[in-house]
Amino acid sequence: MAWKHEFMEVDLDKVRMPDLDPNWRVSQHGRPREEYEQWSRNDKEIQRLHDEEGLTTDDFLALKDSPDPAKREIGKSYQYIYGSNRSADAKRLVWDEKTGTFISDNGNHRIWTDKTSGLKYTRMEVSAPDQETLDRIRKEHARPDPIVRDQHDENVQRSRPLWERNSDNRDQRSHERLER
Repeated sequence: MAWKHEFMEVDLDKVRMPDLDPNWRVSQHGRPREEYEQWSRNDKEIQRLHDEEGLTTDDFLALKDSPDPAKREIGKSYQYIYGSNRSADAKRLVWDEKTGTFISDNGNHRIWTDKTSGLKYTRMEVSAPDQETLDRIRKEHARPDPIVRDQHDENVQRSRPLWERNSDNRDQRSHERLER
């Protein structure tokens, strides 16, 4: 089955909590818990700045050049979380139609930290069996006022050569996960 994929800001209430030891200190990638917690705090600040002060993509990207180290960090975090330079280890979710929830396909430690930090939404790559399901998910379970607009999202999707090379294998693994 050729699953469809899209980045969107997903309602974390619809994401199953990853099965992790609540006392974990280091991820399987060797990153300390504190780093994940900082990313979640930065994402909260990005969302606050967008919602309360109206900052746009251009505003956030301009912060990367700020003389203020805290603003530079927010700008860099924006580019990492919402920008077009997506890493191969993006937070990825698969929609489980049976339960009406998302299952983590990658990024368990980041998802766990985002959920426990109180974030309501977080940007993730979502997989669904067809475009109609993706459209419904975006309408029902994604942030109604996205921080990143569609044109930028299209650019993000085009910048995923690793994803495109590995999509058939991952789609099969995701489908098998849903069958369990």
